[in-house]
Amino acid sequence: MSNILITGGAGFIGYHLSSFHVKRNDKVYILDNLSRTNDKNFNNLKKNKNVFFYKCDLTIKQKSLKSKLPKKIDIIYHLAAINGTHLFYDIPYELCRSNLLITINFLDLISNIKISKFLYSSSSEIYANSEKLGLVKYPTDEKVISAYSFPLNPRLSYGISKFTGEFLINSYCKKFKISHSIVRYHNIFGERMGYRHVIPELIYKINKNNQLLKLYGSKETRSFCYIDDAVKATYLVAKKSSKKGNLIHIGNNKNEILIKELAKKIIMIMNLKTKIISIGKKSLSVNRRKPSTNKLFKLTGFKSSISLQEGLEKTILWYQKDLIDKSKKI
Repeated sequence: MSNILITGGAGFIGYHLSSFHVKRNDKVYILDNLSRTNDKNFNNLKKNKNVFFYKCDLTIKQKSLKSKLPKKIDIIYHLAAINGTHLFYDIPYELCRSNLLITINFLDLISNIKISKFLYSSSSEIYANSEKLGLVKYPTDEKVISAYSFPLNPRLSYGISKFTGEFLINSYCKKFKISHSIVRYHNIFGERMGYRHVIPELIYKINKNNQLLKLYGSKETRSFCYIDDAVKATYLVAKKSSKKGNLIHIGNNKNEILIKELAKKIIMIMNLKTKIISIGKKSLSVNRRKPSTNKLFKLTGFKSSISLQEGLEKTILWYQKDLIDKSKKI
């Protein structure tokens, strides 16, 4: 039995990662402010005898928590952050400020804990401006330069906060000789990720109006990775952390698809005949995203095993049930 600490453990990836470790019979300590979710899935998870949940806002220093956390942690997963593409545009200052404070305050909180492995979750969003500058190749490996020519576009708020977080974590772990890894997630999807990401948003819109779908970015491509694969890869990377630090892409380089074709696939699985109308793209939205997973395989031997079709079928089934449950409550 290991001691696992997860910030953002009630969020999308955090919840699935917490569940993964509960199934392994680990003790799981979860820090989350529940700003994004407090549903029956997480409430059921909290009832497990090996789950220790602390509701807290890491944008504020949490000195009182120091005495409640164990003195030794086998793996820390630092996932907590404000995310959501619409928020990049709506509250760029608040988003960037909050994400930096979350990381700084969390590092202060754990200063008296003996840590074996530390994993920080970053994002492929750090490459958004690099693509516009012609610096990104495909499949994209970890050597691609993260560039910010003139950071005025609010879209960059999240990527900049994550890139700065990488620097903070790497510097902190090297200073205190902690084995660590930084993972850059590439379009993870699955059950319970909210409705403001591309796949659940499409499911919601198609479900709401099955006659017509107005689609942004129809000519863009993404390579999607199902959550179960992402969680397994995350755990294996954490276990392989080193004092020098690893930088690893987590995603699936086999599931690249045009957004318009993705919408068609979702419509087909939902057994509908929805008409699609393309309506351009959003500011600084990247044209293509396809990660190289060669480094992930060399480090862990991991390969994604869940196809886009299988992942979509599971995801759509969950969201259709969730939408029915929500309509019953209304």
